[in-house]
Amino acid sequence: MDNHISQQDQEILNLQKKLDKAIKELKELREHFDAGALSLESPREKPPHY
Repeated sequence: MDNHISQQDQEILNLQKKLDKAIKELKELREHFDAGALSLESPREKPPHY
């Protein structure tokens, strides 16, 4: 039983690290987007014609 709990604790720790990393990356992307470094469309690119 103790081994199972230790494994769960380790997995929770690993998942928390992954979540923290994802949150940090999302914040950085939002900062770049808000600063205009990223845009949804290129201003020089013409729209596609169908």
